[in-house]
Amino acid sequence: MYSRIKKYHGQKVQRFSIRKYSFGAASVAIAALMMFGGGATAKADTIQGNDARTSSNLSNQQSSPSQENLNHEENVSSSDAKGKEIPSKDPVSKPVVTSAEALVNEDRVAPENIAKVDFSKLSEAISRIQSAIDKVEISNKTSKTIEDAKAALLEAQALSANDKATQAEVDKTVARLGEKAFVIESMPKVSPAVEDKSETEAKVEKTNKNQDPRNGKAIPGKGESGFRATPTGVGEQAAEGPTSNNKRGVGANPVDNVISSLKNQFGDIDFNTPDVETKSATVENQYSRNNASSPNPAPVKLGKITYNWKEKRIENEIDGWKIEGTNNYVTAIKPEAPTEVAADRPAGFEPKPSKVYDNNGSIDRQYNDTPTPDNPLAPNKANQNYANGVNYSSVPGIPLNNAEHSAVGKGYYIQLNKKGTQISKEFNVNPNSRLYLSALTGGAYGNMGTAGTGEKVEITVTDADTGEVLTTLKDANNNSETTHVSTPYGDGGNGNGFGFWRTIINTPNTTKKIKITIKALEDGPAFKKTYPVNGKSEIEDGYFVGGVNLAVGAALEMTTDVVRNKATSSYGEDTLYKDKESGQLRVTVKNVGGLPTYGAYEYTIKIPEGVELKDSLKKANEWNWPGPFQVVSYDEATRTLRLKFNAGDSDPAKNGTRTFGIDFTTAKNFKGTATFKVTAEIKEGFTDLQGNRVLENTGVVNPNSPYRNTFNALGNTDNPDYYYNKTIYIDTIKPVTPTVEPVHTDSINGEKTDKNQPTELLISVPTEKDTNLTDVPREKQDIADNDRNNGTDRDADTEVDNIKEAIGGVTSMKVTLPNSKTPITLNKKEDGWYIGETKVEVRDGKLVVPVPKGTDLTEANETTNPDKRIKVTVLDKAGNESDPAYANVLNEAPTVAVEKKDLYVYKTKEADKWNNDKVLEKAKPSATDLEDDRDGVDSTKPTVAVSDAGNLDTTKVGDYTVKVQSTDSEGKKSTETTVNVHVLDLIKVDPTVTTDPTDPSTTSPVSPKAPDTPVKPGDEISVNIQLE
Repeated sequence: MYSRIKKYHGQKVQRFSIRKYSFGAASVAIAALMMFGGGATAKADTIQGNDARTSSNLSNQQSSPSQENLNHEENVSSSDAKGKEIPSKDPVSKPVVTSAEALVNEDRVAPENIAKVDFSKLSEAISRIQSAIDKVEISNKTSKTIEDAKAALLEAQALSANDKATQAEVDKTVARLGEKAFVIESMPKVSPAVEDKSETEAKVEKTNKNQDPRNGKAIPGKGESGFRATPTGVGEQAAEGPTSNNKRGVGANPVDNVISSLKNQFGDIDFNTPDVETKSATVENQYSRNNASSPNPAPVKLGKITYNWKEKRIENEIDGWKIEGTNNYVTAIKPEAPTEVAADRPAGFEPKPSKVYDNNGSIDRQYNDTPTPDNPLAPNKANQNYANGVNYSSVPGIPLNNAEHSAVGKGYYIQLNKKGTQISKEFNVNPNSRLYLSALTGGAYGNMGTAGTGEKVEITVTDADTGEVLTTLKDANNNSETTHVSTPYGDGGNGNGFGFWRTIINTPNTTKKIKITIKALEDGPAFKKTYPVNGKSEIEDGYFVGGVNLAVGAALEMTTDVVRNKATSSYGEDTLYKDKESGQLRVTVKNVGGLPTYGAYEYTIKIPEGVELKDSLKKANEWNWPGPFQVVSYDEATRTLRLKFNAGDSDPAKNGTRTFGIDFTTAKNFKGTATFKVTAEIKEGFTDLQGNRVLENTGVVNPNSPYRNTFNALGNTDNPDYYYNKTIYIDTIKPVTPTVEPVHTDSINGEKTDKNQPTELLISVPTEKDTNLTDVPREKQDIADNDRNNGTDRDADTEVDNIKEAIGGVTSMKVTLPNSKTPITLNKKEDGWYIGETKVEVRDGKLVVPVPKGTDLTEANETTNPDKRIKVTVLDKAGNESDPAYANVLNEAPTVAVEKKDLYVYKTKEADKWNNDKVLEKAKPSATDLEDDRDGVDSTKPTVAVSDAGNLDTTKVGDYTVKVQSTDSEGKKSTETTVNVHVLDLIKVDPTVTTDPTDPSTTSPVSPKAPDTPVKPGDEISVNIQLE
């Protein structure tokens, strides 16, 4: 059941950011109240004459605009002044309030009626600084400033999402962002690529831009569009995914998506023709109205004022709207500037243009100026100067003078006049499109305090071809309508009679044309039951229509890409991701619809198996770059990431795009495909591209607003379940490590001593990788899902085989020689392995890899020079490299031998003492080395030297052990061999004795010997003979 109390609670939400608005009124007691009683654009103060009343008017649930409560004067003398022209003066618009408590004194506005925080300038500041950051060139000098700006941007975005932010905080942040944006905008920009165009091409391009894409005709206005140049991409199909039926310029949509503008109302009406009637009504004693529940302060006496207006009868049709029903005509009303305004009229109660209503003079004026105990002052009396409490005169004002609802209008409205009269118009639309309808209607007559009891206006939208009534979009509160009935608005007093019905209609798939019908439905209970009409039983000058606004809604287009190493389009079967490789999913967004959205877009991204996200992408409320964007949540079980990303420029006609990126790294031990799936939801907007309001703030931003929820960005396409997708191919499994045989330092494999052998490595033929994918069932499911999404039809088994083939296996081998700058690369072909164009020999199951001449190898193994081993790795198609196999570099030690192991010498004089060379000369050593001897190079021969002289001193008798060693060309030494040097004492020779002097210490006489004569076979001895 409808609750009047609850209704008022709902209206309080609609009273934010409203200012005091004084409005002059004709001497109408309470009638204005009825008329405006339903008006949701009520101003702070209600002005009325001596006729006092209280009013709490019912208003439409869907209408948030508050109406101005007008004053009613007690003494009105109404006279027709046909032919009399009264100067017109544009009224000054001010914000409005609806609260009855705020009607007189702005300073007394209740806390719940205080304006909500305005984030619009903050959104603009965020967009500006983001754009500046995106365009600036980063250098050492600018990087610090840019980083500071990014930090300020993050703080601002956090503030924009804070429901508890104050206006002071918002204003301070806006100022701060503005300062930083100014600095960054003055920095050097990244130079865009400029395409040279000839003068002719430029003219052709300009001509095309000045043509309406719907009909090819030039758009009026000095060679340019009268409202804006057609943005790039208007009317084109989406680059990726389905095209929204809400896209500007697509199908029946105008280039700015405004089908019918409220600013245009019903076109230009000439109020200076002979058939125009000029009228006026004078209020002799006007009061401001104060609510009876708040006796203090008392109503303010405003004094005399005369209201002026013009009327013009229009028959059959008005701006394409057919006039039918009871009458075939409507009356256009143009209120003009009031005159004869009391000189002492208090400030804050500036008079506004209005018409005074009395049902075409059929209502007699009654007066009640005399206070009584029950009625201290006439304006506060519950029932004013007539018993039934029905207002008989009101001051509607000009419907479009309030920037809260529509920035400007043409200063008139029309009266349907009598019940049964209707206007209707047909509009071409796209099937399955999101239409935003705003109808400005009102009335003059209703019970004082209950303006909703005034005349009722019915609004119906139908399929123009079939007649099917179209139902409004079911809102977040599960409400919808097939036909809407509007009543005059007001809350506690007279409004200006006008209020908006704002709604959204999703056209059916078969609807190509709609018909909007606005009908004067019924006079309302106040007039029918209680109004003194002096013989007239019906309203003759009511049922107001200010205009209709019809715009096509928001539309989002996205393009997705996967990049790595700053290269674009790194996805698909021709690009493989290897182990530990990083990439980035990039999403570029663009609003191509008819109105900006409120707040941030919300994205859902399914993160596929095979990739991993960094920690900051998994934490709620965390901000990430590039973007920046804010994480809403990450579900590890479903691998679902939700985030918010601001839409950027609030005007989609400026073709602004923004991009965010999701960084990822490939997961270990994965082989297969990974598909990123992206969907988006957007929120409603407030205005269309001509500045017309399409929804009220309170209908969108509050927790219980009817249009608070997000909606599918692709809901108005032929594939609303579509997800933007990019598939990457991943192989993070390493190839099997090969084996490689050791080689000697002369680059020869084996121990053969033949000279000039071939230099080569023997490497095992690489083992091919397992072709199986990590999760074949999941691959087949992805194939089926992507086919449904992308409109393809593939055989799952065949596609799995294609994935295996695309990922492939082992493709190459890399041999790294320690002292070479360039590794040897072997590539696998169908018939074997190749180095360049030369096929590699396979011997006994091993690849024979020639070692280039001049290769300098050094002995190496795990303990000796491990970094100088030969390294061999196998690579697969993705670029994964196997663990390395190492070939030890061998160096056989040389050998050394001596011809004479024992040398004898009689002690010598100092001058004849033996040195190392003398020992080598006498011992006659020789050396051999495997590598040096077989390389065929004379310069690489082993050398022999005394490694330990053993303290040899041939001036002293004794036995000495001398060690001899050889060294090869690589510096490797042989095992030492020993030469024993015996130093003998001098002896006396007895010529008569012939004993063998092998023991010089004997006292036996020996035969004389000549010097250097062998003493014992195989030995030599140097003898110094001493004769007695």
